[in-house]
Amino acid sequence: MTTATDKIIIVSGQEFRVPATTDNEAIRTHLKPNFPDVGNATIQTGTRTIDGVAYETIEFVKKAGTKGTDVVLVAKHIQNGEIVVVATALMDFSAATMKLAEIKTFPGQVSPGDRDPEGELWFEIEDKSGDLLADPVCFTSNYAHATLVRTGIDKHRAQVLLSGELETNDATV
Repeated sequence: MTTATDKIIIVSGQEFRVPATTDNEAIRTHLKPNFPDVGNATIQTGTRTIDGVAYETIEFVKKAGTKGTDVVLVAKHIQNGEIVVVATALMDFSAATMKLAEIKTFPGQVSPGDRDPEGELWFEIEDKSGDLLADPVCFTSNYAHATLVRTGIDKHRAQVLLSGELETNDATV
């Protein structure tokens, strides 16, 4: 039996091959934008033999207990140097992940490293204790209003939320 130069990656029933020397955490980082659950998944390793060739298998397994668990999808905004929560939605993890994936398709995104502090808007998935469960999706201040409207918030309400005119920001994403 020979050893393969590739390894098989398994995510949500889909299989991919990558060079055997690829680090598992590098694979996780690469997959997270399209498979958000990979960020918190456990890695199970194994071996699969195909035509006399032994392949290492790396499977990303979603941690038990996240499906059906209520999490908070949060929209935050920087206003006068302060982080302000402008909208929240309590939903199950699966629904929040799908909504965040939809938000990722909106124009005006910036990577967290290229953030424009004043006026920036971003979305996060947090557990009930406030721990971050997925990488934030960030938008420049030029796109903040349009992004809130695309999530379903009324245009006027979005303007009010971003202006800080409300004492309590209770909009729902």
